[in-house]
Amino acid sequence: MILNVIIDDQIYELNVPDPLIAEAGDFFARMDRDMDQGIQMSMEWVASPNQTERCQYVANRLHSAVVNENPHLGRMMAGYICARLPGIETIEMDETGEMRNIAFRFAADAAPGAPAAAGISVSAPGMAPVDTAHLFAPPAGDMEAEAAMEQAEQEVSKVFKIGRQYRFSMLNRLTGEWVDAATVASQEEAEALRQQAVRSRYQELSGRAD
Repeated sequence: MILNVIIDDQIYELNVPDPLIAEAGDFFARMDRDMDQGIQMSMEWVASPNQTERCQYVANRLHSAVVNENPHLGRMMAGYICARLPGIETIEMDETGEMRNIAFRFAADAAPGAPAAAGISVSAPGMAPVDTAHLFAPPAGDMEAEAAMEQAEQEVSKVFKIGRQYRFSMLNRLTGEWVDAATVASQEEAEALRQQAVRSRYQELSGRAD
């Protein structure tokens, strides 16, 4: 499979053979056992890392491998991420070096020719891009309009800048975690997508189409 890695606006295409992923299972298991003891996430020590944190930690090592032109280490780190995050297509490194800002994008799980969902693509570990109808559950459907809009605004973050690009986050009410939307080139585009996300959530909460 091809794994795209974005570093400082440059895209690196890494070929990660399926046989390598299958044959390196024991090595990946040892990596997990090592991480079971805790990992250093930038300035924070994480005693019990979850799968996202493990993959962000490994992605940071992948970043070093790519920059330092270490293909063997790079293939193994990429293989671990592909094995632990099925369907992953792209890793977007953070230009500041903050591991928690490393983002993962996944392959679309839609039939050919299916329309895009309001132009919003949201990445979450082990999930294909989804729209807000699948992200937020269960929708209330009968909230008063003012209360629904207030809650929708709370569950969609303000637009923020990552390197030279922009994105926002949405609250996954199933897990309580914030999930990043895909990055876009301009703040204006990100603001427009955010307004679509807020409107979609408002409609789910209020049951109103306006």
